[in-house]
Amino acid sequence: MEIKIKDLNELSTYAYQSLCEAVKIDDDTVRCVACIAALTGEEPQAVWQLKVREIGELANAMRKIIAKPIDFDGIKPRKMQELDLNGVRYRLICDSVADMPMCAYVDFQNYIKDGMSIDCLPQVISCFYVPEGKEYGEGYDIEDTIDAIGNFLTIKDAYSTGFFLFGKLLQYRKAMQLYLRWQARIAEKQLKRKQKTTPINGRQ
Repeated sequence: MEIKIKDLNELSTYAYQSLCEAVKIDDDTVRCVACIAALTGEEPQAVWQLKVREIGELANAMRKIIAKPIDFDGIKPRKMQELDLNGVRYRLICDSVADMPMCAYVDFQNYIKDGMSIDCLPQVISCFYVPEGKEYGEGYDIEDTIDAIGNFLTIKDAYSTGFFLFGKLLQYRKAMQLYLRWQARIAEKQLKRKQKTTPINGRQ
């Protein structure tokens, strides 16, 4: 088992969500295992089967990656005409409310009814991208599209693409950027702070 990414920008959207949840765990060892699982893409059960020495090596690699947080300030909203995710091409169907299918707009409103967060990025982006040759919600499973975005679109690209769409459709891009950036920074600071006191890393 190894951590293949060199920095957090390379994490898939789902993996980054998992990492943000992992840093909230109070128990040092459980938190360490959950973070390693998020960074390696393995199930936590598989990480628990590793030897203590192996966990320590992965924890050291994890600390180096966490030490370089995502530069959300440097990520600019970007329009992507298509997404190529796991061999499937998805096309952008609209970038304005006027051109948005009503069924997609209703789904979009439902996804954000409890407020915007990193957790709903895949769902929101799925309202604007459909498999090549399809119309929104017809001839394909929207849940499959959501999972493809979550599993194969990096958090950096999801953040960039998502905020381009938010800016076009919601007219409060700046406020939402500040909110999600704050949310992500809090999670990363929690992880770095807790890693300093994780016994398995040899620190108290």
